[in-house]
Amino acid sequence: SGENVQALEYYKKALRTKNDFAPNDAGGTEVFFHLGAVSVRMEKASKRQSGKSPTKPDRDDLHLALSCLTKAQSRYRNHYGRNSVEAADASFLKGELLANRGDHSDAAVCYRNSLQAYNTNAPEEHLKIATALSALGMAYLRMKENGEDLADYARPDIDPDRAEEDEDEWPIECLEEALSTLMEHGHDGTEEHASVLFDKGTAHAARQEIDLALLCYEGSLHFYRALFGPDDL
Repeated sequence: SGENVQALEYYKKALRTKNDFAPNDAGGTEVFFHLGAVSVRMEKASKRQSGKSPTKPDRDDLHLALSCLTKAQSRYRNHYGRNSVEAADASFLKGELLANRGDHSDAAVCYRNSLQAYNTNAPEEHLKIATALSALGMAYLRMKENGEDLADYARPDIDPDRAEEDEDEWPIECLEEALSTLMEHGHDGTEEHASVLFDKGTAHAARQEIDLALLCYEGSLHFYRALFGPDDL
């Protein structure tokens, strides 16, 4: 939308100012983070509104956003700790940009780092945990489709020996855990619930589990229609 474009330009100007006058303070780090966040929102909007001539960030803006989120993550770790929620948020958004351009293994590292931080320091952040689980599951799925080895990308909270044996199950396990987290904490029927159901349907379809895929897609469609109306794309 036009608001996102204006926000992106605002943060680019603010970034230049902060670099000149306060390059290392927490406020400067916030500018790095929010510039990246706006770019992620623009990317998502461009996909959702593909029939409405959406505005999406250009390659230079996306490169700048990745750079900013990398700096934000590093600075948040310095300010608040390696597994801080602030660093986790920056890591997750960085993963979103990487996944959108097809760098699924790098995205998996970002999602895994954010998930570990949320579980360690913000176990009450159920939406963030569920969203990170879902994103990690989809990153695993895309890596498998690309023939990539998942062995070096296991979740730190899973026993390494069992994880290696069940590598084919990683995508579904992440998505099922994401769904359970949402349902257990009162987030059923939300946009996050609809999104995870859709992703789970995609994972089942990739395994040729068509009946399960259809159930997930039908549930996702039901929630999206309830939330946004029957004509929403």
